[in-house]
Amino acid sequence: MSDSVISEYIMQSGQLNRALKRLSMQIVEDLKGNNDILVLGLNTRGFATAQAFTSLLEGSLKIKINCFPLDAHNSDPLSKQVSDHISADTYVLLVDDVLFSGSTMMNAIRKVLDSNNPKILRVAVIIDRGHRRFPVQPDFVGLNSPTKFQEHIEVEFNAEGAPSKVVLTEY
Repeated sequence: MSDSVISEYIMQSGQLNRALKRLSMQIVEDLKGNNDILVLGLNTRGFATAQAFTSLLEGSLKIKINCFPLDAHNSDPLSKQVSDHISADTYVLLVDDVLFSGSTMMNAIRKVLDSNNPKILRVAVIIDRGHRRFPVQPDFVGLNSPTKFQEHIEVEFNAEGAPSKVVLTEY
């Protein structure tokens, strides 16, 4: 008997775009006039998601926002280019596509705090799966989707690199 794989879309393109716009509006409200904003995308998918947020935020705020990738899978410190943008006045937004155990996000938080202490540090994700091993809670969530351990959630990206769909796969 072979293992079957069942996949379903839990967010289509329109739903995902609405969620990203809603999250960006919540972030704008949370900024409370801060103009020193740094958006850090975790690894490849988080960086693609961070770029989508940055584009929406720049459109709303009419300011240039710095957006950089952050490799949360290694123990290297932040690059000088990134750490130079963090100060006591900086609003730092850590972005990932899916939050699961919290391990990756915890590594990212450590890297930021080891570099410098920002004024505010927030976490935004498209999907929160639950199942934490670390005390990390996102401030901005597109969709809470508690899953079973044998399920996997993946954000798909279009040819331009923007988030386009969210797929739930059960093994």
